[in-house]
Amino acid sequence: MLAPIRLGGVWDWITGKKSRTEETADLDVYVPEPVQPPACAPDTSALVFPDPRVEALCRDLSGALSSPSKSLLMQRGASLQVARSQSGLAAVALELLDVGRNDEEKLELARRSLQHLQVHQVPGPWSFGRELLKGPRYASQKVAIAQLVLASTATEAAGLAGLGLAATRALDSTYHAADVCTLGEKSLRRLDTPAARLALKLGQSVRYDTQKIPIYETFLEQFDKTLAPELVAAGLQAASQLSSTYAAQDRAAVGRTLLEHLAGDPSVAPMLSLGLEMGRAVRYDNQRLGIYETALSSCQTKDPVGLARQGQAMLAQLSPTYAAQDRAAASTVLLQRLKKLPETESLADLALLMLAEVRYDSQKVALADEVLAAISQGQTSELSVARQAMSTISSTYAAQDLNRVAMAVLERTDNPDAKIVLAAMRAVRYDNQRVEMAKVVFNHLLASEPPPFSQLAAELLGSLSTTYAAQDIVAAGRVLSGRYSNPRARALLDGALSKQYDHQKAEALKEAFRGIQEIDDDVTEIKKMAKAVTGQDQTTTIAETQGAVLVGGVRLRVRKVDCETAAA
Repeated sequence: MLAPIRLGGVWDWITGKKSRTEETADLDVYVPEPVQPPACAPDTSALVFPDPRVEALCRDLSGALSSPSKSLLMQRGASLQVARSQSGLAAVALELLDVGRNDEEKLELARRSLQHLQVHQVPGPWSFGRELLKGPRYASQKVAIAQLVLASTATEAAGLAGLGLAATRALDSTYHAADVCTLGEKSLRRLDTPAARLALKLGQSVRYDTQKIPIYETFLEQFDKTLAPELVAAGLQAASQLSSTYAAQDRAAVGRTLLEHLAGDPSVAPMLSLGLEMGRAVRYDNQRLGIYETALSSCQTKDPVGLARQGQAMLAQLSPTYAAQDRAAASTVLLQRLKKLPETESLADLALLMLAEVRYDSQKVALADEVLAAISQGQTSELSVARQAMSTISSTYAAQDLNRVAMAVLERTDNPDAKIVLAAMRAVRYDNQRVEMAKVVFNHLLASEPPPFSQLAAELLGSLSTTYAAQDIVAAGRVLSGRYSNPRARALLDGALSKQYDHQKAEALKEAFRGIQEIDDDVTEIKKMAKAVTGQDQTTTIAETQGAVLVGGVRLRVRKVDCETAAA
């Protein structure tokens, strides 16, 4: 090459003192540049390797380098010795990576090193490492992973899981989330344990790579878990790292996947299948999230009362005010499940019956909550639970609903008095009247020692206003009077019904039932006496013989009129 050098006349040409012509132009003189002699590659033929394994490795690696780097590689290799440990050759390969001048050369050295170690059956995670190198996109990332692999001595599953976890954490998850996810997936597929398979499913259920990373890393740490409760705990730990506010959809998807994956395991099936069904009944992901995670947290619950309690905990995740529709739907699902269990069948069926009779979701929520609380406390009395649940419905603003619930419950009972009262309730015109009558009959049926029917009838009629509801009192009184066939009772009732006007009949009916109540009180005393004498609870035969009364075959002295009343 020739380098131009300008000589003389430059100043005159710049200042214009003399015009530049061909005669006065400066001359360009070209001076040859000094030429460096070509560098000669050092002769490596005379190098002596202390270990033939190192020599074989260096010759395999030299194909990835240019001539100067090859010589450097051979010289470096000749100065190294393999340690006696099994990882000695891998340590040599790791040190030889520094010979590469850039990431591409280092990567090629790493690939050839792993292949050499695998072919020569050196113990180590070489095939796994070669698979990991296919994950990241950039050479610098691959080199960093290769260094981890060559420094590892893992051959068992635990070591491979640790290597995979270290590989994922070697990359920046903020800027290279996709590469980290790829490494995590390859590691989990290589492990192929129940926990690893579950982790891959959970990863597929979320949308973003940044969400998959904590799932994969959590399960790489707990790759050896096999029992359903352990897998549930690992899944909850992974899900807790997702935001319940900004990633509710994905966090709920993780919960649903966990439930679906493990619902077939008998040890957790009752609770997980219930959580899955209740989650499907609601509309929004943030609601499902609370239900799913509550079910997973109590996954080992199996007994019916425990299911009811955990069901209440799941329902508590839903607002009774702003999510009444969803809470009512989830409550229905829970009660339907409890209905299938013998221990809770009766009360659950009662609750579903009451829920079907009300119009508003808020009412259904209140009814279901009361029944579920009763089941959780071990209560069994349907009427007691029904009365308690009905107290949540306003008799002023929701008399129609309360009346329908009360009548449905009374239809369900086997008590003959309840059947007569139910017919009397149908005879009145207004819901608020039926509600008042229902309160009376429930108190009567739940009394430890139910009073005579005459007292119940008198209280039923007394719950209605003679001034504003005389017509309804008469209608209800006619139905209730059908209970009696005794001549004395019939005389009182027929006399009351013979009055001319409804308000007169209403007052007379109330008086008639109070009169019958006095007779019934005497009969009650006779029955108590008979029980004391005979020791029998069941109905005792009462008969009159030669001026005396025989109660269960025992001669008693009582009034003849009492005998007639009791015999009726």
